[in-house]
Amino acid sequence: MDRKAIETLLEEGRFAEARTALMALVEADRSAGALAFVNRGIDTLAVRWPAGLVETSVYVLRSITLEPLAPRLRAQALRDGLDLRIAFGEYNQFEQEIAGQGALPADVPPDFVVVAARLEELAPQLLRRYVGLAPEERSAIAAEVLVRVEGWRDQLRRRWPNATVLLQGFELPAGAFGLGESRVADGQRRRVRQLNDQLVELCRARPGVYFIDVDAAIAEIGRLHAYDARMWAHARLPYSVEGLDALAALLRRFISAVRTPRQKCVVLDCDNTLWGGIIGEDGPKGIALGPDYPGSAFVAFQDALLNLHDRGIILALCTKNNEADVLEVLDQHPAQVLRREHLPAMRINWQDKATNLTELARELNIGLDSMIFIDDSDFECELLRKQLPEVRVIQAPADPLQLARLVDGLCSLDALDWSEEDYQRGKMYQAQAARERARGAFGSLDDYLRSLDMRLELAWTDVPQIARVSQLTRKTNQFNLTTRRYSEQEIESFIANDYAYVMHAHLGDRFGDHGVTGVVILVREGKALRIDTFLMSCRIIGRKVEDAIMAWVLQFAESLPGVEQVVGEYIPTKKNQQTKDFYPRLGFEADGDQGRWRWPVGSRSAPSYPDWFTLTLPNSTATEL
Repeated sequence: MDRKAIETLLEEGRFAEARTALMALVEADRSAGALAFVNRGIDTLAVRWPAGLVETSVYVLRSITLEPLAPRLRAQALRDGLDLRIAFGEYNQFEQEIAGQGALPADVPPDFVVVAARLEELAPQLLRRYVGLAPEERSAIAAEVLVRVEGWRDQLRRRWPNATVLLQGFELPAGAFGLGESRVADGQRRRVRQLNDQLVELCRARPGVYFIDVDAAIAEIGRLHAYDARMWAHARLPYSVEGLDALAALLRRFISAVRTPRQKCVVLDCDNTLWGGIIGEDGPKGIALGPDYPGSAFVAFQDALLNLHDRGIILALCTKNNEADVLEVLDQHPAQVLRREHLPAMRINWQDKATNLTELARELNIGLDSMIFIDDSDFECELLRKQLPEVRVIQAPADPLQLARLVDGLCSLDALDWSEEDYQRGKMYQAQAARERARGAFGSLDDYLRSLDMRLELAWTDVPQIARVSQLTRKTNQFNLTTRRYSEQEIESFIANDYAYVMHAHLGDRFGDHGVTGVVILVREGKALRIDTFLMSCRIIGRKVEDAIMAWVLQFAESLPGVEQVVGEYIPTKKNQQTKDFYPRLGFEADGDQGRWRWPVGSRSAPSYPDWFTLTLPNSTATEL
């Protein structure tokens, strides 16, 4: 679509179409003129379609010229529904900015702070005079760099406690010892690698601080393409256009991982997607899947998918095929990587794929917008985009060698922090399938729930659970009464607040452990206890866990001197409609017409706990950090 057509879409108020067209233009044309046009289009969308984009502020503290990064980063982030507002600190004044003495507004906290300080400016001796330095001098300079970076980290956490800090790592030099670099115990490249490893640990030691591996992004496109010596000499801008695009893509992934909901499930076609050929025609022994090309490319694709499974991403099948043929490959083909145990839900039939995907979402208890579907058929892909626009549909590339790279590029599956629940999620969904099979043996829901031997533990959130609790606030959409998203540092602030209480729920049963699957954040406001956040993972909906949690909340309120009412909020979204009657169902009274509900403490008995749980309740007081 040409620019005039995009301008027409904007003028006519067809904003969703305009956004799609602008994203397509970014992919097709990265010239300065095209990027300027796209950024003007984002400005228009931000003014006339504010609900369509999430405004996100980014401060860049740098030792080099980086202004040309801004239009590229902003254009790429449009794909994630973000309107980035990017502000730069003064050139090579990053330490003054960190201390609050620079040009950036001191009273306006950003959502993200990017620290782009290169080793060339921090410790030029380690790059220019490395061979001439004694080993102890090299160690002293490196130690000084680490002390400075640690100081920045702590200053930034104090100055902007709710911002996410993205700390760029150091780019590896070519090696001061030339070909003999690998034979030197204290080689230059090894020294810089060690520095980066230590930076990683500095970042891991604080919530909300992340290491940005710029060197890996540079290596991906090649150093000869990533740098521009002429721009470095004249403008102190080290990167070429390709290098800026690579850096923008990397930063966009981090920002998107924090600001946008993550997708949870990859649904796969089989023929010419999981393997080469058509199983109904070629038979299980005739498909391309094995050590030789093209079968090796499909094996690599499945290896990449299995890695997603190990990271906690759900894998499922949706294919038009005879079930017996597909199951034979899953169970018996010697080169098949993905087996039945990796696929908790499958639809192998001749039904239309829109119906199958809808059924899969219902079975897995996730939203359609949590799904990515990969299929080789352009007809099926286009039809599904029209029938189920919530699902992200990706057409598998015709060249099977590109399949594994396709998985690497699924940014909507990125996660910045990992919990034990993430690593166990594949097993959890297998256990869920076993629960569903067992359910058919019981005549009533209550009998089925009692048969599960459920163990529900409610506990005050402490440091080990902060990452998981934050993750749940950012990922949970269906049973989430307010859908407030909180970073790790914001959860930490709640815990440290004398007037706030953070509680999490942990559920297990005879089929397995669900892990931490519920969160409640309570805030004391005068004589009221306000329920700021009340959420549960979709995996445990239907077991009345929410009733048990609310029974505890009301009993806890009775134990707090001076609290006369519990106030709940329901903020409707497209995804949480199932919770709209939660408060009235439990006997809360409407408090005006703004989605607020109240429970007068002491005027009536709190609801009782469902009798199918073995309960462990928190102590009467919250844990302090």
